[in-house]
Amino acid sequence: MKAKMRIKKGFVYPRLSCLTGVPVFRALLLVICMVVFTAATAQAWVEVGDVSVGSSWKRASFNKTFQAPVVVAKSSSYTATGPAVVRIRSVDQAGFEIRLQEWDYLDGSTALETTGYIVMEQGVHTLPDGTRVEAGQFETKRTGFEQVPFSQTFQVPPVVITAVCSDNEVDAVTTRVRNVSTTGFEIRMQEQQLNQQVHAYETISYIAWEPSSVIVDGLVFEVNRTGNEVRHDWHRMAYNMAFENAPVFVADMQTQNGGDTANIRWDNKDAHGVDVKIAEEQSKDSETAHVMEVVGYVIVDRGPDTWSQIFNYDARETTAMVEFGETIYVGTGSWTASVRSAAVYRMVDEGCKIWEAVDIPWDPCSEKVMSMAVFDGYLYVGTDCGEVFRTQDGFYWSVAAPPGTLGPVFDMAEFKGHLYVCGGYSATIWRTQDGTSWEPMVGPVPAFYSYGFGDPSNNDISSLEVFNGFLYAGVGRDNANGIQLWRSADGKWWEKFKEELPPPGGISIGLTPGHIHALKAFKGHLYVGQYHGNGVFRTDGTANSWEDLSPITQGQDVFRLEEHNGKLYLGVRTFHAPSGLAGSDLGTPLVYASTNGTQWSPVPGAPVVDSRTEVVSSFLSRGGRLYVGTGGGYGDDERSGVYACGASPGPTCCISGIDPWMMHELRPLGDEWEWGSGQPQPAKPPGSNCWGSGCP
Repeated sequence: MKAKMRIKKGFVYPRLSCLTGVPVFRALLLVICMVVFTAATAQAWVEVGDVSVGSSWKRASFNKTFQAPVVVAKSSSYTATGPAVVRIRSVDQAGFEIRLQEWDYLDGSTALETTGYIVMEQGVHTLPDGTRVEAGQFETKRTGFEQVPFSQTFQVPPVVITAVCSDNEVDAVTTRVRNVSTTGFEIRMQEQQLNQQVHAYETISYIAWEPSSVIVDGLVFEVNRTGNEVRHDWHRMAYNMAFENAPVFVADMQTQNGGDTANIRWDNKDAHGVDVKIAEEQSKDSETAHVMEVVGYVIVDRGPDTWSQIFNYDARETTAMVEFGETIYVGTGSWTASVRSAAVYRMVDEGCKIWEAVDIPWDPCSEKVMSMAVFDGYLYVGTDCGEVFRTQDGFYWSVAAPPGTLGPVFDMAEFKGHLYVCGGYSATIWRTQDGTSWEPMVGPVPAFYSYGFGDPSNNDISSLEVFNGFLYAGVGRDNANGIQLWRSADGKWWEKFKEELPPPGGISIGLTPGHIHALKAFKGHLYVGQYHGNGVFRTDGTANSWEDLSPITQGQDVFRLEEHNGKLYLGVRTFHAPSGLAGSDLGTPLVYASTNGTQWSPVPGAPVVDSRTEVVSSFLSRGGRLYVGTGGGYGDDERSGVYACGASPGPTCCISGIDPWMMHELRPLGDEWEWGSGQPQPAKPPGSNCWGSGCP
């Protein structure tokens, strides 16, 4: 029997499966992925990006095709003060895993930091202007310096960026480089000072690049080294070139003038420069003074951002997005449409805007996906009914918490080996270590704190965020009572950090914060979104630190915050009645951005208010692109979407490797795709088995 399905407006409608007991979507996905949708992209030689990482391993996927990729990522941002190193493992043709690892004397928990990375095809490259570049890797267990020869002779000593790209020993380790010449360099691995300097074999990657300023494949590269001038205090490094946005920044010390274990940290990266310093660890002593070193760096500007819509579906909102298993999952749902059900979709092909409905056996009470998180190798999905499902492979799902157990699962966060969830309007916080056994931290007995931290005016706990060694929780009290911010160092014992009360003389919905749906750590501060209110607060975590950054928006509620490429993005909601928007609302910005947290502006090209869009309900930073989930409309006129923003239009649509008979089974229908149409494919070049706007 010939399978038939429709891929309509950005997702897959499976019609049947001939495999008894196998989910319909999986049977068809095997056909799609293994037979039909094989990308026919030209082999790339370089790719760059920023990734937000913490102490857990995170998969970063390539946007281009590599045969033997070499990955380097060395320096990271400085949101938290704890010294840590970037670790990489599991590099393959599709991506790699990356995380931050604190030095062994610390507790292993880190805040989210941003690190830039470069992926390059292994071998020798000569750029159009004659600049020589080389990417290679080798294995070593040496903690003393050894000589590494280049595969070519450079015209001038190159900048060398190195990285440990395996995880064969649990001890934290970094690399140090010295004596870079036209024929090679010296390198060693280095553990924390307190350790004996003995380490297992690891794979070391390196990229060597002659100092230059060049544009390649639409990317603007600046490669250079500082003088012998960077030490333990912040050093402002101005770029030699003018950039459109804050660029990707990758750096490594080129000298070892000081022997103490250290690496490079950066802060305040913008379109004009970046602050850098040498950060020592303190396992052996408390001093962190470091002598001056030479820092080599690669700066990459990916050009102006462009926006495109990649998902469009009849649902109230795209409420959650997460990367898992090298693809994007989105959660949707509705409280008002005729079909009231939570739903999850998985991206199959971004260029062709193909999504797949994920088959999860929801309880009928689950009408909306509220949150998603990756924890200990599983993807977790929480709903408004307190139901939590999890999966290890994206295909087979199991119940992690039955309906009603946890309250509406508004947010999730990993903190010190546990997954925490907050129960929204049940005003609870729960945690699990194994993924299925839950214990209340705030709520029912045996929690030490009763519902709402024991205050009946605290009617919801709707957001969680890790910042500077604490887990923070945003507490809503409605406009009559304001908001509270609580925090805990261990998840069990909590303290009220801040309370924001209404101003004297009464309340005003739209001006007085009543809930906290957005918390985000960014450049040394925790940002607190005002839901009701039109801006954010921020704090550095000290007792008297609290700034009101209002107004930022045009009277809209702050709903989501996300860090991406050195900027903090803010998504808002504009409420309107079911009868429609006021004319003055149309075109109102829904996304704002800031490089310093205090000066904000609407993002050009980002979603704005229209007849079926009123809210930015989710963000995701992935692979150098920012994904924005939207929603709006009422009843059967609901509409949710996902927009992608990056420095290029993103992946193009190209389908190849299709048997001739199958080419007659797939055709475009505007923004729809139909499988089983039986119609010829007019865009297919004669004699080719490749179709799509991105085919050669």
